[in-house]
Amino acid sequence: MSDKVLRLGLVGAGNNAAHHHLPAYRTIPGVEVAACCATTLERAEAGARRMEIPHAYSDVTRMIREAALDAVCICSTNDAHYRNTLDALTAGAHVLCEKPMALDSQEAQEMCAAAHAAGRVAMVAFTYRFAPAAAMAKELIVGGTLGRIFALQATYVSAYLAELAAVVEKPWKLRRGQGGGVLRDLGSHLIDLTRWWLGEVRRVSATAHSVSPERVLPDGTRLTVDVEDACSFSAEFESGAVGSYFVTKYATGRGNFQRIEIYGQAGALSYCVERPGELDVCLGPDARSAGRWTTLEVPARFGQSGTVGSLEGYRLQQARAFVRAIREGGNAEPSFEDGLACQRILDVVAAAAARPAWKGVTR
Repeated sequence: MSDKVLRLGLVGAGNNAAHHHLPAYRTIPGVEVAACCATTLERAEAGARRMEIPHAYSDVTRMIREAALDAVCICSTNDAHYRNTLDALTAGAHVLCEKPMALDSQEAQEMCAAAHAAGRVAMVAFTYRFAPAAAMAKELIVGGTLGRIFALQATYVSAYLAELAAVVEKPWKLRRGQGGGVLRDLGSHLIDLTRWWLGEVRRVSATAHSVSPERVLPDGTRLTVDVEDACSFSAEFESGAVGSYFVTKYATGRGNFQRIEIYGQAGALSYCVERPGELDVCLGPDARSAGRWTTLEVPARFGQSGTVGSLEGYRLQQARAFVRAIREGGNAEPSFEDGLACQRILDVVAAAAARPAWKGVTR
């Protein structure tokens, strides 16, 4: 595999494919993005023209076989991840699947089994593991620099929906049967990162809300929102650490804002995706007693913190990791097993949010 051109196809022809995945693979020597697939041939052909990809299909299996693909990147709507992944693995392709891996843990379990049976590289696009600051944070936590971990605070928010009268460009993310809501969209990243750092979760509690019951679509019609667009939940880890999480797309003034703070007996750290090459830490007795934080520059060994053209370095690192696993025959991380573990937590959080234990305040 290392001596031949790796032929790759995109399953999905939207913004995620065009702006996040395609540019990354085009920077990697020996990789050719040879085809794309969408729900209709018309959409696929339009996407192929826009992205300058030679072949377009509306069937994943046919695309893999006729275009002689080695691998696919699945960046379709969430509800299609399961079927597209099974079709790709059956056709003999390696798979990078966008998060969340599936709509529920049953689908994710079947996807794991299919990947194992096919003997193909199977990876989930938990992109932020490749942010250099996130990788450095893991080393500090696992290496014991922070000592026993007490607690964490995790936030992932944006202003994507904050203008209530604005047209919604990706309505599928606000439909339960297609996207699954902000918990699965943004919360999956927080769950994966904190599980990667701290280990398995024992139990959760949660609450979820829908800020606006309707949104305007590009054609002027109105969409009934049947998913949560704000969610907060708490988690207790098997280590005894506790975590507080919040996700929403109604965070006025925010872009793609993700912050996680970890508090331990020997120190603390603060990671922010807007500063992928820096990590704030509070380490040592003097710093702890004075509440003094220091900004560390993340060493180059943790990955590329800058941009390549308009592409964040960590997105390029993710693509490189997938290609390297295929060429070298190694394991790909985040793995489908990681995706399944995240999906199980998502399912439990969603179930807890459906039956929150609210208590009224007496006045």
